[in-house]
Amino acid sequence: MDDLISRQAAIEVAEDAEMKWLKGEIDFIYPKVIKGLMSLPTIEERKTGRWIHDETKDAIEAIFLARPKCSECGFEIAYETHFCPNCGADMRTSE
Repeated sequence: MDDLISRQAAIEVAEDAEMKWLKGEIDFIYPKVIKGLMSLPTIEERKTGRWIHDETKDAIEAIFLARPKCSECGFEIAYETHFCPNCGADMRTSE
């Protein structure tokens, strides 16, 4: 799997290297950019999940008491959202 880095941090590394190159502080810009990019911290890829609904036989209970549960962390919530508020799993891509 590829490492994920912040787009903004990568832009800042490139801009910093360009400024140093323009000021004559470095001779070659590319080694500075590559070294800077390699030093950036990686971020965790967003998990994907789905809302799990308990099967219940009572229709009234299903309507009023059922709480969807995150497939990634088991967090129960009152209503479905696009992301799990507990673990951040993206619920929009799973079916």
